[in-house]
Amino acid sequence: GPAVQVTTGSGILGKPAVSPDGRTLAFTRSAGGSTEVVLYDLVAGTTTPLGVAGAAEPAFDPAGGRLAISVFHTAFATIDLAPLSGGTSTRLTFGPGPDGTPAFAPPHH
Repeated sequence: GPAVQVTTGSGILGKPAVSPDGRTLAFTRSAGGSTEVVLYDLVAGTTTPLGVAGAAEPAFDPAGGRLAISVFHTAFATIDLAPLSGGTSTRLTFGPGPDGTPAFAPPHH
């Protein structure tokens, strides 16, 4: 079908990710000198910040309910798992070396 614009303005950074069910778009945007990941509900047209300061590069967990994100700290970035429902993210890596963009392996059937 035709392309439909779902965001306005500038400040969108990095690559967006679409949820496994196709209902949510996650993307990174500028946020007061930092970055944040936001969730855009493609059905309702609403945007909700994930709530993790310095977050970027979202990747949806194929099993649902979580995003893997890069979180930028003062001197390094980590990979965290963040619940889509909000709350505290869980750090998976601890720096100080650079961590790449998070991704999930495809589910095995």
